[in-house]
Amino acid sequence: MLRKLSIIAVAVSALVLSGCGGSGNGSIIKPEIMFVNASPDSGAISYRLNDEVEATGLGYSANTPGFAEFDFEGPDVDGYDVSVHGPTGTELARQAIVFNQNSDNVVIAHGLVNFPAGEELKRFRFTSFTVDRQRPVGSKSRLIVVHALERSTGNSTPAIRFQNPGDTPQFQTGGIQSGATASLVVDSGPSTWIAKREGADGIFATANLNFVAGGVYLIIVSGIEGDPLPANQPKITVVSLPTVL
Repeated sequence: MLRKLSIIAVAVSALVLSGCGGSGNGSIIKPEIMFVNASPDSGAISYRLNDEVEATGLGYSANTPGFAEFDFEGPDVDGYDVSVHGPTGTELARQAIVFNQNSDNVVIAHGLVNFPAGEELKRFRFTSFTVDRQRPVGSKSRLIVVHALERSTGNSTPAIRFQNPGDTPQFQTGGIQSGATASLVVDSGPSTWIAKREGADGIFATANLNFVAGGVYLIIVSGIEGDPLPANQPKITVVSLPTVL
């Protein structure tokens, strides 16, 4: 009788492992990625994962349409080798990134290809971060704010704050460092927003925005302070992200 019970237990264990992805493959939810270009002087860039082109022709302020699904590459292989290339194919930046299972990721290029001499902190680079695409409840909207702005030559780029105007704004982020992000859940509907220097006077950009209830938005503060080209001057770009339940 004990022998029969042992055989049954082994059979049940085998079924459980098989049904739940005992090898690990069956339980993997692949990461999803959106690619963005917030570098004013890069021209149209392309992104490669493990040297395979995955996004191409992204001009300044452009992004891939929605999120694309990719196979999971774990820490055991250092994730993906992510590289960004200029219009002629020249490599501009490269780094290894592990995109976790069941994650929504944004990879955004920012900074300057032709950065001022001695100001390497303004150089072209790219940042990756995860985003929460779940719909906010009720009449709320979620904002993911990215600091991709650079100050004029000779001035270091400070942290910024994204907020409603005035000394007592209804909504505001904390200080956002260059290349970093901050999230806010705000009231939907029309409102005015500014990107200002953290801890000091000085507004870099202003925008009148209208957020839909339940919407999720990527807010990109980019450009170059004082640039002679109007297209490269500081601005606030809004990208509506596809939401999930």
